[in-house]
Amino acid sequence: MIRILFVDDEPDLLRGLKRAFRSKRKEWDMSFAEGGAEALEIMAENPADLVISDMRMPEMDGATLLEEIQKRYPLTVRFILSGQADEDSTLRAVGVSHQFWAKPCDLENLEAMITKLFLLREELKPETWHVMNAIQACPSPHHVTRNLTQELDGDETDLEAVTKIVAGDVSLSAKLIQLTNSAYFGTGNYVLVPGQAVRLLGLETMRNLVKKEGFWSEIDQSLGAVDIFQQMSIAADIGERVGLKIGMSEKDWSLARQVCKFFMLAPMLEKSTIIKDVNLDDGRYLAALWGFPDALLEYLSMEKLLNSNEDLPVFARAVLAMVFPEFAAKCDLEDPTLVIFVREIERARAEEIGGGDD
Repeated sequence: MIRILFVDDEPDLLRGLKRAFRSKRKEWDMSFAEGGAEALEIMAENPADLVISDMRMPEMDGATLLEEIQKRYPLTVRFILSGQADEDSTLRAVGVSHQFWAKPCDLENLEAMITKLFLLREELKPETWHVMNAIQACPSPHHVTRNLTQELDGDETDLEAVTKIVAGDVSLSAKLIQLTNSAYFGTGNYVLVPGQAVRLLGLETMRNLVKKEGFWSEIDQSLGAVDIFQQMSIAADIGERVGLKIGMSEKDWSLARQVCKFFMLAPMLEKSTIIKDVNLDDGRYLAALWGFPDALLEYLSMEKLLNSNEDLPVFARAVLAMVFPEFAAKCDLEDPTLVIFVREIERARAEEIGGGDD
């Protein structure tokens, strides 16, 4: 049974939530608190799997409460469910919450998200989801964080330059997909591409974000995770050209590129020594925890990528096989569609290595 704690200073809202989720009583063990102090008392007696808190509450606001829960109970999933919040509170919530839901929210969507998240958790080893729940941000190479800070601090910041830096790093891309698909900054949009996320947030919000703890962390570049992402980036670049050449739609190859990028979440965390012994698609849980849209989550599954004959998963399959031998070993290398993709990708890569640019 999933233990869920709802926190809000409005008793009527809590009663409404209790009524709305009455049908889930056999699956959810629900508790309700009218403020931060009461919530911490409940947590001390029986820590919840998920805390869903309002932001604007007297004495202790939601960001402060979730910060305290993060310190004491790092395995607990933390959602904000709130109406309007000032930017300072929202920025504080970035590092301590996994998702931000705006009031009024579609409770059916919230229920579906919770169900999906905890079903995915069941597929992971406890030690894997323990670490993922505690992560504030995936690590980025120092040169990436340095370049982004320098660009944002410049006198004439170039939006396209910021977009390129973010899109070139899987960790920053993941963080911005998290922030723009939730309602942290009044966005709550359906965003698949990091560049779109940067444009939605704007440069001033980006400047504020890079100063906040929990927005990013840095990786030890000697560990090999950076090399993997560079390989993936090269493979995806080549694959994208091949996709265009054989007539894939722009929408499909754009989504496929993001699938390839975010499929790297778990291997990157393993190479960074943050998690040990992961499965290639364990990052799907982290993507769900951070509220990635279903269009991405659907394809972050080994089963989907290996068994579908649609162009998009076959494209992603061919690109991932170039980078991960263990993934290639699971592919049917005689699949005619995959053979075409692989042949075209190998030809494009040979041209690139040989300096061909015709």
